[in-house]
Amino acid sequence: MKPVLATLLLICVPVGAGAQTPPQQGITVTGNGTASAAVSTVVVRVSMNRLAGDDGSYMASRLKAAGVTDASADTGLMGNAQMIVVHGHLTGLTRAKVDAVTHAVSQLGANVPPQFASFVALTRAQFYGLAGDCPPIEQRARESALADARRRAEAIAANGSVHLGERLAVAESDGCPRAGPFGGVFAIDTETLMMSVPVSETVTYAIAK
Repeated sequence: MKPVLATLLLICVPVGAGAQTPPQQGITVTGNGTASAAVSTVVVRVSMNRLAGDDGSYMASRLKAAGVTDASADTGLMGNAQMIVVHGHLTGLTRAKVDAVTHAVSQLGANVPPQFASFVALTRAQFYGLAGDCPPIEQRARESALADARRRAEAIAANGSVHLGERLAVAESDGCPRAGPFGGVFAIDTETLMMSVPVSETVTYAIAK
């Protein structure tokens, strides 16, 4: 869990040469919120060791057979010449489709052509939400975080026998990151088929007179 920042501040704002407004008291807190939503399209990603002469086409064919119609491979990512990443999109997301992809990866060693007999998947299939699906989920998480910050600030104000004034400043963290190299953002919960987005808001409130 993130530590909750809850402090009383003295804020001085210059208004002219050699002049300042009187110090203004404030309460700063950090509120946290998370929102989730079901998604219909995800990015599938599988990372593997690279064998001599292989370009990831065999895994791509397995993923295509499992429903990842645009599966393709990239090599030499992050300066690692021995790494292959096979990726693509899975649409009309269902548990059956997730299970089919997972099975295709987990059974990589079974009935593999001789030239791929020592192929080893480094990770299980990973599923990520699309960058375009993130903003509306993020907005609901943001509203939840701001409400949480307000609740915390009101509790602190009541404990100090003061009242909250206007909101003076807000700083946000988490939320939607930039899209990854294959368009994915947050990992999908394969049980619920949901993408969750966390947001934190650090808010400073004035103390009303």
